[in-house]
Amino acid sequence: MPLGDGRINDTFLVKTANRAYVLQHVTKKMDSSKLEYNYDLYSEACENANLLYPKLLTGRDGRRIHRDDGGESWRAYPFLEGDILQAPLPNVKLQAIGQGIAHLHECLRDLREKPKAVFPKLHDLTRISTRATAWNRQQIICNATGTGFMNEVLNHYDL
Repeated sequence: MPLGDGRINDTFLVKTANRAYVLQHVTKKMDSSKLEYNYDLYSEACENANLLYPKLLTGRDGRRIHRDDGGESWRAYPFLEGDILQAPLPNVKLQAIGQGIAHLHECLRDLREKPKAVFPKLHDLTRISTRATAWNRQQIICNATGTGFMNEVLNHYDL
């Protein structure tokens, strides 16, 4: 059954008689060998800091990313039961989340090697800033000229 509505990977909940698992179809836009390399870096840092993280299952071939006969990439990990956060969150939960993220950043600060880009321009802050600025301009243009022109502008900027 589908689990969530992610923009990058297709994610499914798979239930067996004994357990539940998360199965993800990794988009072809991602470099799965770099994804696995980064996972090794991140999991090592999390293990060293006794930090909980999703532990990918290892396949019979010893790899964490499975490639099927069609060349598609898949990964799986145990499903963790828990609360689904919904906005607005109370300040106590927001503070706990912030502390957890800060701790994660501390753990990842001293990775033994630099992570590799797995998805083109995913964390390109210059591109994000440029797109946000373009979006703000489009909002102003839309308010002044109507949505027909807005659609034309959106298509031009590939947003």
